[in-house]
Amino acid sequence: MSIYKNLAAQYPHPHTIRGYTNDAQCWCFPSRLARVFPKEFNMTLTDQFNLHMIGNEEKEFVLDFSEALVLKCKTYSDNTFIKGIKPNPSVSHRVIVRFFPAAEIEGSCHDLLGIGDKEKTTVRYEESVFVIYPNKKVEALFEWYVDNARSPERGRNLYAYNVKEEYWVRKYQYVGLDQSHVFGLDDKFEMFERDFTIIHKKIDLLHKVGKSCSLNYFLHGPPGVGKSSFARCIATKYNLDIYTANLKDAKHIKDSDAIKSILSPRKMIFKAEPEHVNTGSNGNCCDNDDYDGCEFDKIINPEKHEYVVVLIEDFDRYLNSCNSEEMSNVLNAIDGVEPSDGIIRVFSANNTEDIKLNKAFLSRMNGIWRFDLNSQESILKRIYELFPNNQIRLSKEEDPEQKPVQELYAQKASEFKMALREVTNHLCRYLMDESNGIVEAYKDIERFVHEKEIKVENDAFTINGTDEDKQENGTADSNDTEASSEYETKV
Repeated sequence: MSIYKNLAAQYPHPHTIRGYTNDAQCWCFPSRLARVFPKEFNMTLTDQFNLHMIGNEEKEFVLDFSEALVLKCKTYSDNTFIKGIKPNPSVSHRVIVRFFPAAEIEGSCHDLLGIGDKEKTTVRYEESVFVIYPNKKVEALFEWYVDNARSPERGRNLYAYNVKEEYWVRKYQYVGLDQSHVFGLDDKFEMFERDFTIIHKKIDLLHKVGKSCSLNYFLHGPPGVGKSSFARCIATKYNLDIYTANLKDAKHIKDSDAIKSILSPRKMIFKAEPEHVNTGSNGNCCDNDDYDGCEFDKIINPEKHEYVVVLIEDFDRYLNSCNSEEMSNVLNAIDGVEPSDGIIRVFSANNTEDIKLNKAFLSRMNGIWRFDLNSQESILKRIYELFPNNQIRLSKEEDPEQKPVQELYAQKASEFKMALREVTNHLCRYLMDESNGIVEAYKDIERFVHEKEIKVENDAFTINGTDEDKQENGTADSNDTEASSEYETKV
């Protein structure tokens, strides 16, 4: 606090001073500064790898910041900031950056903080930077630029949650999946289209009645029947980013802010009410001469939102070890006070035993849909996608009816209760032989199924799942929940 007071005295109002230690949103703020301004920070405040901030205590330098940099960001659009705050490419500002290295201070909590015990202890302060801005507009532009300068262009990016470091990391650009290549889900796609159209075109009305404009779906069924593919299809159609996470691996899930960052992975900036309120202001922040007089100091457009898909896989496994406090954080993140407009959440599960009793969770879902094993017709469509030649037949001794081999394969796959994923994996082994590949696959299907039998002591169960095996394999029974046939949506 003494450092802050000294800076405040040196840079009086209207200067804005922001201090950061370790920013939990992503990388720590000092590292992000160094990555965004590598030339300016090189040999000044970074090590030889431009990764860690180093320097003398209170080392300070001036950074030239042009508003044109904001316009060049791939994620910038005309509605990023509120009306009247569009960046001017011909305007530059000077911001002051002052670095404070990590330090350990010995003393009692009472001496250091004015409260607590008087017993001597050691307090460690992480490395930090103080950034001094000429006004709040420059503050908003600068911080938005640091957050978004290295962001890829929106659309078809796959982000995974790094549990250990607690931030989202971009993995790669996912391969699009068209709806025409996913079979048996037309009714679900139609209902999603209806929901999506409503939140897109009726957002003002929904806000008026207190309805959150996020979409939440619970998909359950055996593995390999298209639950994750459904999420990828809707993301592909609208060119959306996908954020994927497994809550079971999030050991820090008791932190409500952590669960919010997972279920609502979007940087939403809300400014606190300023200490010096201009009572003569009408609350309009469009006055370019006095950005500090804004009643709530909102520079970032609060109505701007981007659609993203959040895929939470194996949600049933998370519930096995979830207590009431953790579930409360999940429920508040889905439908709490904080806005989550544009978030499309897809929760997938194989077993619904723990979920069907959680009425609070199910009541927050727009759709509760069961994904059954694919029909023989759907399997046949996939076979013809990979092996389109329908003139291939077995010998009359092997098949007196002389049906196309594709139909024979589909019939056997259906009898063995193979999921579409398993069918695809098996057929792909024979793609190099366009003429006889389907014949070889048909002759190999029984071996492929038996290959998946797993011996546990003296009992065997099949991954594909017979009626006796499903409970052990974690596969939901078709009658295990009243929600299994529910296709209505609640918007």
